[in-house]
Amino acid sequence: MAGRTSDELLALFDTAQLNARYWAIFVIMSAIIVLEFFDFGIVAFLLAVVGPAWHLTYGQSATILYSGGVGSIIGALAFGAFSDAWGRKTSIVVGTFICGIGAALNGFVPDGQWLLFAALRFIVGIGLTAAVVPALTIVVELTPTRQGALRRGARRGREAAGDAPAIGSAADRETGHSTARQAIRIVRAAAHVL
Repeated sequence: MAGRTSDELLALFDTAQLNARYWAIFVIMSAIIVLEFFDFGIVAFLLAVVGPAWHLTYGQSATILYSGGVGSIIGALAFGAFSDAWGRKTSIVVGTFICGIGAALNGFVPDGQWLLFAALRFIVGIGLTAAVVPALTIVVELTPTRQGALRRGARRGREAAGDAPAIGSAADRETGHSTARQAIRIVRAAAHVL
């Protein structure tokens, strides 16, 4: 192994098969991305119900919606360094817990407490970035360069829902049967239903 060049090792990596370990990691990372962005997007629908009931102004509604984005920026700055220091897996776990706890606490916000709602959305934004960015990076790094459709799908963050036909055909080539494509279709249908 000591006598191999980096080009030879890269060629070896690119010819490797996508095994069960790869697909397990891919499905877990995709689930993290889909579920966390689902939570991030559902606030717009929730705000359509809560806004009139709480008599929110345009500025208050905007604050609630933008607080998640601002939290994402802060999360990117903080957890980029955290991921470098402690590893991507740790960042994914911590970020998933932060996002999940912040989202769960939204259910306990008393009527009319829009500032608390905005603060919790800020926390969800931090957790979202802390988990999703390393998840995307892991998928891109583990995917051989010959699987271009998988890499492009991972960068866009739409592995499970958006690029299912490309992923299904790649999975068919690797496994020789359509079980992987059927599983991806089920995940895609679930994402559209949610």
